[in-house]
Amino acid sequence: MLATFLTCNLASGGLHVRTLADVFDWKLGLHTLWLIPVAMFLDAGAVLEESGWRGYAMPVALRRHGPVAASLVVGLAWASWHYSVKFNLFLDYGFAGATAVLGAFTLKLLALSIVMTFFWAHTGQATLIAIAMHGLSNDVARVGGLTSPETWQGEAITELNLALPYIITAAVLVLLARRWNWGDLRTIGR
Repeated sequence: MLATFLTCNLASGGLHVRTLADVFDWKLGLHTLWLIPVAMFLDAGAVLEESGWRGYAMPVALRRHGPVAASLVVGLAWASWHYSVKFNLFLDYGFAGATAVLGAFTLKLLALSIVMTFFWAHTGQATLIAIAMHGLSNDVARVGGLTSPETWQGEAITELNLALPYIITAAVLVLLARRWNWGDLRTIGR
């Protein structure tokens, strides 16, 4: 799990270098190493949200849906949860720009939700692992660097750069899941 999330963050950084070099800062170093555990277990969003997303909502969604569909339901709820704190996008970029950024953001969380469900299922539905994954995806350690775009196009590209590695990972996991077991997810809550 750790290798997957760090690789996705590094891949996002690589995409940022190629697409947003003028507004991108990437300072990997020893400070990054000690920040990874902080990202995993002390990220406020991860600690406060994952009891709800993977601790409660995922088991409820799995009562009606398979793992991929349940992941998408939770991912859509998760994205929607953040829309209110992203309201400034409408003020900054107008309706079309904000919609583009929120669309890319939503794609990221949908893919991320599938990846998180896969690892969550393989760790006995452990909320702690969900907290770690959420924190790593927020990347407070800045493994993937930091962008500071000033246009909606730059914001959307940033979100797409963050999404693409998770989209690819989710697609691979879904394809491989035909051969691997997602865990005994259908019996949760029954």
